[in-house]
Amino acid sequence: EDSDSDYASGFEVSRMPPVRGTIRQLIYAGLPIGEVTFSTSRIRNGLRFDWLDVNGAHFQLHLTGEWKKNLLGETTTLDITASSPDTGQALRDLGFAVVIKDGVMQASAKLSWPGAPMEFDVAKLKGSMHLNIQKGAFTDVDAGAGRLLGLFSLSALPRRLTLDFRDTFREGFSFDELNGDFRLANGNSITDNLTIKSPSAVVTITGRVGLVAKDFDEVMTVVPQFGGSLPVAGGLVFGLEVGAAILLLDQLLGKEINKAGTRQYTITGSWENPQITRIKKPPPPDLDEDEDEV
Repeated sequence: EDSDSDYASGFEVSRMPPVRGTIRQLIYAGLPIGEVTFSTSRIRNGLRFDWLDVNGAHFQLHLTGEWKKNLLGETTTLDITASSPDTGQALRDLGFAVVIKDGVMQASAKLSWPGAPMEFDVAKLKGSMHLNIQKGAFTDVDAGAGRLLGLFSLSALPRRLTLDFRDTFREGFSFDELNGDFRLANGNSITDNLTIKSPSAVVTITGRVGLVAKDFDEVMTVVPQFGGSLPVAGGLVFGLEVGAAILLLDQLLGKEINKAGTRQYTITGSWENPQITRIKKPPPPDLDEDEDEV
C-alpha cells in the first residue's frame, strides 16, 4: 500500500500539464460537496491554479494559488475565500460538529506549506485567516460528535455561560457578529482578537489552539451588556423626564456596571473535552496594611 508521500512523489510539478474542467458533483468521504470548476496554467518552475470554485448547496469557495519548485524543494501557496448564507447548515453538509446555527459567513485565508498540494500537512501549515459571521447562534452539542473545526471552543460556550449568567443568557446565546483573525504556524492557530458581540454580552477569546495536538490554551473574557435598554424602558414606564435621567445615569455608569460584571475564564483541555474554568479575581488589598506603609 502506497504512503501519502509515495503517492505525492509520483506527481512532479515540472511534468504537470495545464488542465481545465468541471466536476458536476464532488463526493468526498461520502459527503456531497457540490460542483467544482477549475483551471491551471504553466508558470516558470511550476503550476498556477488560475481558479478552483466550489459551489455547494450552502456554501461557496474560491481558490487561487501556485505550486512551484525551487532549490529548496516544492512549495504550495493558496489564497482562499469562502462564504455561506447559512453557516450551521454548511457545517452539517461538510460533516463538522454543528456548533453554530444560522449565520451569514465570510472568510478568507492565505496558506502555504512545503511540498505538493497532495502533501498538505497541518503541522507544516503557515499563514493567516480571517473569519466573520453575522446573525447566528451557538448550539450546545457534544463536542466529540462529528469532525471538529478546532479553531475555538464554541461548543462549550452555551453551557458555561448559561451556568454563570443565567439571567443574561436565559434565552440562549445568539450573536450579532463573530469576528476574528488567526495566525497559523507550528501546528497551532493563534488569535488575539476573536470577538463575539451579542445584545447580552461581548465575548473575546485570545490564545492558542493546537491543530496537531488538538488542544486549547486560551483566555475568554465575558462582558455583560447591561446598558442600552434601561433608558428606553424607563421612558416608557415613567415618562420622558425620568427616561432622560436614566439615560444620563446609563451613560455615566453603564460602562462601569458592565465592567463590574466582567468575568474571565481559561479554556484548556482537548477538543473532545474542553475545560472552561473561571479565573477568580485576587482579593482586594488590605487597607490597614496600605495605611501602615504610608
